[in-house]
Amino acid sequence: GLLPEIRVDSKNENENQKKSLQSEILITKAENKAIHSLIQIIEKKKGSTQEPDLWYRLAELYMRRAQSGRFFDLNRSEDTTTPARWEMSELTDETAKNSLRRALQVYTKIEKEFKAFRQMDSVYFNGAFASQQLKMIKNAEALYNKVITQFPKSDLVPDAYLARGEIAFDAQRFSEALDNFQAI
Repeated sequence: GLLPEIRVDSKNENENQKKSLQSEILITKAENKAIHSLIQIIEKKKGSTQEPDLWYRLAELYMRRAQSGRFFDLNRSEDTTTPARWEMSELTDETAKNSLRRALQVYTKIEKEFKAFRQMDSVYFNGAFASQQLKMIKNAEALYNKVITQFPKSDLVPDAYLARGEIAFDAQRFSEALDNFQAI
């Protein structure tokens, strides 16, 4: 009502949704190719100094795939008569949860096998974030705690406190939530 000269044109909105879906399908296919190629590179570089960085990049790709997975999760129940929807049916396992699980597996692998990895604070934080998205709250809290205690100078510490505060708030542990928010 504030901008009466702007009308929502349902035809344009449908076109925009189709374009978004087609774009996301293309992005997903490209990401899947990148993941496949990176896995082949990891196999070739096994035991090299580059291996932990390659695993970290794979986890990041899975986290990006989770974003597309959320898009597909939201659009799965829509009309299935368009060609883009048919293409989407090829991507049946492209859900946010599947990608988050894969990312978490890789972060856990890095944590266990490459203890001296230079970006371990990011490994813990991103693993915590993936765990939180998967409703694995205890694991998320433990990983956020590792960021705070093992990397007190990391740029991720304020975000870890914020995430812990939000988890505590959602669990109605208000005093704990306040302590985390004040720590920021």
